[in-house]
Amino acid sequence: MNTEKTLTDVLLIISPAVLVLVTAFFLIKKFLDNQHRLKMLEMKMQMQKDTLPLRFQAYERLVLFLERITPNNLLHRIYQPGYTVKEFHLELLSVIRQEFEHNITQQVYVSADAWDSVKTARDEVIKLLNRAASSVINEEKGAMLNKAVFELIMNENWNAVQPCIDDLKQEMNRYY
Repeated sequence: MNTEKTLTDVLLIISPAVLVLVTAFFLIKKFLDNQHRLKMLEMKMQMQKDTLPLRFQAYERLVLFLERITPNNLLHRIYQPGYTVKEFHLELLSVIRQEFEHNITQQVYVSADAWDSVKTARDEVIKLLNRAASSVINEEKGAMLNKAVFELIMNENWNAVQPCIDDLKQEMNRYY
């Protein structure tokens, strides 16, 4: 009986200590988890603070790219007297490719849908230029390509770039 009493006494002495230890463990664990969550939130906010200007810059650069490859802007900026249709067409395609390659890293900062939209707009401009170039004789003056492009734009009410610009602006506004 003496051992039972001793065992009971030990349990009575140890059980409050175990209860305090378990309670302390869970309170400390909850506190540390909250601290960890708070630290992660602070890091995320700091990262957003650092990347937000880069995102905005990416949207700006992509809109600038699209404006620069808009046929009206592109044709007037690139045309030089003395170009044949073939030379002018090749120069236009080269400029579009260079501009695109210059801005290719911007895809890191925009959504996949926005990037796909930019690529689609670029492809539509190239298709338009190719169709216009195929409708005129390569040896004619480059001004004939200008005319052919503008005729296609007018006849088909072509506008593949502006919807993409609008999409980029709308997506960028989500970050405000």
